[in-house]
Amino acid sequence: MKKQIQTPFWAGLAACALPLVAGLLAYGRLPGQMAVQWSGETGEVTSLMSKPWAVIAIPIVLMVMHWVVYATVHSMVLGPRLMGALREGLGWLIPLLSVAMYSVIYGANLTGRIRILVLLTGLVGLAVLIVAAHVAELPFGSRWGVQDHFSMASEENWTHIHMVTGGIWGLCGAAVMLGSWLSPLNAGRMLLWLVPMIVPGIYSHWMGRRMQNG
Repeated sequence: MKKQIQTPFWAGLAACALPLVAGLLAYGRLPGQMAVQWSGETGEVTSLMSKPWAVIAIPIVLMVMHWVVYATVHSMVLGPRLMGALREGLGWLIPLLSVAMYSVIYGANLTGRIRILVLLTGLVGLAVLIVAAHVAELPFGSRWGVQDHFSMASEENWTHIHMVTGGIWGLCGAAVMLGSWLSPLNAGRMLLWLVPMIVPGIYSHWMGRRMQNG
């Protein structure tokens, strides 16, 4: 397992842990018995769960499940074409479940009804986190990476700027998810946390100018 633990694993684990963080921050505002299941026809609550279980126990279970699923799929023997895409897709299965589930749960329990916008915003944040987790692993010169005078000057510069990019983008994605859960009535505004995603590009351009002037 040691060789398989990479940035995507830790990013997925963080996505599973974020509901725990959000739940603890909003603990006083959440009901003692939290709605966790609804009727598809009427929208009425059909299942309740005690707050400690919903906020603390279930996120921990999902974190363990993510660890197990990630370790399992990365030990599978697959063909070279299927291996990368299938492993990475399955590796994000539990984080996707966690974010989708808690976007609905927190949105509903803090506002009184299911908020589709909270769900969509949470999934956007997760998508940004997924991209961020893979940015740092882009090979030197990849067309998907930041290509400017500074980043293309050396492999060391390339690695540096993409680690910075991955870190900032990951924080932006996490902020979008946390913000939409903690303030579900303002979920749309949480997309403003994506604005700092331009910082790595500006930073790389600035470093390139310094390198030219120096």
